Amino acid sequence: MQGFKEFHLLRGPVNETEGYTLFASHTVWASQEDFIAWTKSENFRAAHRNAGGSKVHYLGHPQFEGFSVVEGA
Repeated sequence: MQGFKEFHLLRGPVNETEGYTLFASHTVWASQEDFIAWTKSENFRAAHRNAGGSKVHYLGHPQFEGFSVVEGA
């Protein structure tokens, strides 16, 4: 997609007490507009078509958190 730069799937440590592992996806886009256009695209729908269809158990629906670069190298 236009403006897409990077994708990373991050895995946190296993929380033995609560019995879960936190995962987060991290993407880098050229602009917020490019990201929003992707979320409204057929590519987005196709990428998420089978979400929730696996045998993996989730604690809840994913929560979107957007960030902007304040300082970079």
